[in-house]
Amino acid sequence: MDISIIKHDKCRLCGSKKVVRFLTLDGLPLTDNLLTKKELGTEFIFPLDLYVCEECFLVQTLHDVNVGEYYKDYLYSISFSEFARRFAELLAKRLVEKYGSAVELNVIDIGGGDGLQLEYFKKLGANVFCIEPSEYLSKISRGKGIDTASCLFTFDTVQRIPEKYLPANIVVSSYTFDHVSDPKDFLKAIRKIIDREKGVVVIEVHDFEKIRNRREYCLFQHEHTTYYTTATLQNVLASEHFVLLETEILTNQEKRGNSLLVVAAPEESIWAREAKNKISLNEYCKTSTYEKFGIEIKESLQKFRSYVEKRTNEGVVLAGFGAAGRGILSLAASEVSFPKIRCMFDNNRSIHSYYTPRSHVLIESPEKIEDFGVNEIIVFSYGYFGEIKNSLKGFIENGGKLTSLLEVI
Repeated sequence: MDISIIKHDKCRLCGSKKVVRFLTLDGLPLTDNLLTKKELGTEFIFPLDLYVCEECFLVQTLHDVNVGEYYKDYLYSISFSEFARRFAELLAKRLVEKYGSAVELNVIDIGGGDGLQLEYFKKLGANVFCIEPSEYLSKISRGKGIDTASCLFTFDTVQRIPEKYLPANIVVSSYTFDHVSDPKDFLKAIRKIIDREKGVVVIEVHDFEKIRNRREYCLFQHEHTTYYTTATLQNVLASEHFVLLETEILTNQEKRGNSLLVVAAPEESIWAREAKNKISLNEYCKTSTYEKFGIEIKESLQKFRSYVEKRTNEGVVLAGFGAAGRGILSLAASEVSFPKIRCMFDNNRSIHSYYTPRSHVLIESPEKIEDFGVNEIIVFSYGYFGEIKNSLKGFIENGGKLTSLLEVI
């Protein structure tokens, strides 16, 4: 896989060159660059610098990793999770009840993966269309009867959406908006496909305020170009003539662990009168807030390393659960690797028998826990901790310990 780096010298939103670096994480891989045994040591590794703009206070990276080919082979899916399926079902139901007033309801999911979210819109009678760059996930989506285009969402690929799905009444983009190089262009492309009078766009990103409070360094990765608070996301939306309507379409208990989930609409729409007032940046308009956070992240990395060292010195055999972004980056950023983490368990069968990049930990099915003699499992997918705990009752009843990453950072 050929990978190139494109560097920037100004803010992705406002164009200011007053950008301040507040954190560097050395040698991070791509989160889905899983390896066969023969490929160990050949993976992409590059430092990740985080900046904050002193004009608009958007947190961002100033480099793009050219990952077009990478996303074609992307394997990550959450369809195996009952919690994720319930989330998708509730989101579709609430949106249709509140904003789905059209007789012929058109829903487009940008970065729709294997079609999980659109399954539930389709059950509610909507016409659905998926845009997904992964050919592997696109094939699964089509197998569910969902019309799917295998491409990145850009101005040029908008034309691949058949006319029968336009204009879109609901546009959904979960954990995709924070991957794009130019958020303004992305929103401009959405304005090309959305119903300007009655349409809404639903954007889900990682919440930077929660990242800061939990010290979640595991969410800093090359694939993520931007990190939002509610205030900065409102500002980005406003820059392309969208208004923020609400952040409460689902409760905190119904949302995934780090979700900032917003509903917005074109400023000329019938929904505009419900727009939220200007949200204050509060302490997020001070450079010192970010500088302090950078120091706290370094402390958390050391805490994780020390915990792993202490437990292994005590004779505990450690493993991880969750070989997605959080797990991959937690190990890479903290420089914890095999054999201190004996194995990484995950319910996603498509990634079993692969190895994690940089840390080189084998990924296996939870059904094989006994084969590795594990005493304690660190849960990196802590947003699904309850569900994982329930699935590992046998391990716990036999004396095994389950520890959330949040407990040790």
